[in-house]
Order: sequence, then C-alpha cells, then structure tokens
Amino acid sequence: VCEMLMQSQAGYIELLPTLPEEWKDGAFEGLVARGAFVVDCEWKDGVVTRLAVTSEQGERLYVKLPAGMKSCKTPISVNGEIFAFDTVAGERLVFEP
Repeated sequence: VCEMLMQSQAGYIELLPTLPEEWKDGAFEGLVARGAFVVDCEWKDGVVTRLAVTSEQGERLYVKLPAGMKSCKTPISVNGEIFAFDTVAGERLVFEP
C-alpha cells in the first residue's frame, strides 16, 4: 500500500504513482523515503494539494513535484519535474499550490 502512495527507489520521491481510483481524496503522514525523509501528503481528486517533507539527516532532497507546487525554499536545481533541495537535519519543507 505504501508503494501506491509514495516511491523513492529511483533516487527521488514520487507521490501517488499508482493511486487507486477509489482513493481520489486522502492523506498520509509519516511515510519514510530513502535518504531519511519523513513525508506527509494530502490530495484531492487524485492531485496533491499539500506536501511536507522533514529531513532527518540533512541529505539532499530530490522530489518529483506536481505542476504548480511551490515551496518557500528555492531549489538548487530542476530537471524536468524533479527538483533538488539542500536540507539540514530537522528541516521541514512544505509545498503547496
């Protein structure tokens, strides 16, 4: 079930990669992605409406962001839909439309 909500094995966090149609609205908290990132996510009609990522170890965060999502922190690089952010341990990044 967790793999339907979030995946991180490709080197970046991807949200709702195989979300069932029956789960068009929902949320999760506390899923842990590779690199020691704790992820919380909310969605409506199958589209992410809020994302929060807490860095446990201060690693570089790579995340595939849905169109229109923004953060108060500027990414260090963007490769298509994948954004990279330098983080420090304990930092929480919030993304919203």
